[in-house]
Amino acid sequence: MKTRFPLPFLLGLMALGGCDCAAVGTSSENLSVLSFEIVDTDPPADARGEGLVVVPGTHVTLMWTLEDTPERVVLAANDEVLGEWGPGEDPGRFVDECGPARCTTAEPGQVLYTLSAFFGFGGRTADSRSLLVTVASSALQVHEFRVSPSRMTKGGTVELRWTTSGAHLVEISAAPPGGGDRTTVAVLELPEAQAGTLRHSVTQPTRFELAAVAPDGSRVETSATVAFEDEAYFTEISADPPEVRPGETTTLRWKGVGIERLAILRDDGEPPLLGIHGDEASEGSRVVTVHGPVRFRFVGTAADGEPVETLCDGDGCRPAELDVSPPPRTRVLSFRAEPSSIVLGQQSVLRFETVSAEALRLLWEEDGVVHEQEIDPAEDSYPVSPTRNTVYTLQALSQGSVASTAMAFVEVRPWAVLHAPSEVRAGETIRVEWQTAGALAIQLDLDGVPQNVQGLDPAGDGLELEIPAGLPEGTRLNLVLTALGPHSLETISRKLTVVGGE
Repeated sequence: MKTRFPLPFLLGLMALGGCDCAAVGTSSENLSVLSFEIVDTDPPADARGEGLVVVPGTHVTLMWTLEDTPERVVLAANDEVLGEWGPGEDPGRFVDECGPARCTTAEPGQVLYTLSAFFGFGGRTADSRSLLVTVASSALQVHEFRVSPSRMTKGGTVELRWTTSGAHLVEISAAPPGGGDRTTVAVLELPEAQAGTLRHSVTQPTRFELAAVAPDGSRVETSATVAFEDEAYFTEISADPPEVRPGETTTLRWKGVGIERLAILRDDGEPPLLGIHGDEASEGSRVVTVHGPVRFRFVGTAADGEPVETLCDGDGCRPAELDVSPPPRTRVLSFRAEPSSIVLGQQSVLRFETVSAEALRLLWEEDGVVHEQEIDPAEDSYPVSPTRNTVYTLQALSQGSVASTAMAFVEVRPWAVLHAPSEVRAGETIRVEWQTAGALAIQLDLDGVPQNVQGLDPAGDGLELEIPAGLPEGTRLNLVLTALGPHSLETISRKLTVVGGE
């Protein structure tokens, strides 16, 4: 389990050695920590200057070498201790998952790794080294994708330029602006996937599409278009987010070719956006406040004064209009446990489907105490291992209030094992034994006849049973153990087959 130390304590450790913010750490003058470095990142980090930029979820492999055997080694990341080892336990290597608590940030952040080694009796002598990495705000981004020139009088060669983060592969394709056959231009791996340029010949207006692909298969796509002088149209329009509540804002973004001026009209009675010209008319963004369902209409003006009201992308050409609407009402659409009945020690998975929830909260009671667990709305399941029958309540929150609630029930049956021979002889005495967990009492029946288990331990014990005499060979007897819990029961049975004579 990871341990958190107060920040002043860790700052004291960090003061033992400087930080040069590179992939190889610095140390104090008395070099007991000979080396401390990042030897691998998965996905690969982006080297910028003397530092490294990683994306959330990156596995960072740290490796170090010590001059002597220390009394104690402490590895920390910011205010969190990742590992602490005593004499002879130093692993010399650690893989940090850079998980959500530290490496998923709304804004770019930094992680300072500090390795501290303590030597001598009581660890009175110490040495440390530090490494600094920057965490990108998103696991996969396309920072730039441009084509130059974007307008031509006739065919020629254009240059494509891109930068990404979190991508291990980029795919570039080309197609007519209004849709049609798509051809693959290039598929590039690292390091070109992070930043690169490519020259390509065009003989007609062309829409280039770039897909950045992360190691987990997720994709982010964008486009850039080459138009000829006599053409003008929009190539992209979007709203981020596309669904907003009344009074909230969304960001309108657009790209176009041959557009000199731009006006954005809206059908909700609010003033239009005017005065957009120059480079911003061809590519730009504006933040707008939305008070209800609204349709935005993009109207550009070409150099010859003709209006531009058409959007042409990979799906074809159509009016340059964009609808922004309120999100659906926050609801829990479904909530269930799979399986809904488990044996003590087993796991059930709570599965749920919600819509428009800003946060999810799971509630349940255990030993008279109500427990709460916050769940990311992007998740659709949560594993549980209750020790008794439990009712789980899922709350979907919107704007800080509970908007929808659903419940699921998990039955927990006692765990039980029954040991008995599979073959018996008529008239003989056999011994049967059992072990249980979570059972307050047991019942034992041989072919429907209750056996006397009074005074025996329900958790684990045994009993001598007499097989009835005179049973013909091949007779099958049913031995049933019933473990009774506080609110449920578990039944285990064994088939006993009579063999031979008495």
